Amino acid sequence: MKANKLLKLYSEGKRDFKGADLRGAYLESAYLRDANLRFANLICADLKGANLRGANLRYIDLIGAYLNRANLINADLTCANLKDADLRDADLRGANLENANLKDANLVGANLTGANFKNTILDQLNKIPHPTKEEVQIIGGKQEICPLCGRHGEIIFTRFYCENSQCSNYDKSLNVPF
Repeated sequence: MKANKLLKLYSEGKRDFKGADLRGAYLESAYLRDANLRFANLICADLKGANLRGANLRYIDLIGAYLNRANLINADLTCANLKDADLRDADLRGANLENANLKDANLVGANLTGANFKNTILDQLNKIPHPTKEEVQIIGGKQEICPLCGRHGEIIFTRFYCENSQCSNYDKSLNVPF
């Protein structure tokens, strides 16, 4: 399916695009609120600034897709493949990312408040240079012992943060109690 056909059908009231093949589609700033794109293929699609609020994006393939500044509030991205996706400044408030693949995704500046990351693949997710307190609470971390000072700390997004304010692994900007 071509991007312009999808947009035309959407403007005519159609919302079900289950399994659509939109690889590499140009959908920048597209309005697709509450659309059903379950099982759709949007590999390398350009969805910058698109409104996908409340959309059914279960099992969608968004490998390498451009979703920066996209509105994904309350979108269902269960089991979505977002490997290498660009989600900079995307709004993912309340989004369901359970069992999704976010390996190597870029989430710098993304709003993750209230998002569900249960069983989400976050391996190598290191493109959030200084995670906020909210991101840490959402994603959580793995408790470890600091290799430099022996105190407790937490691994968050593949980086170690020590609880010891005198340690070089301590990040005061994080300000999260361990």
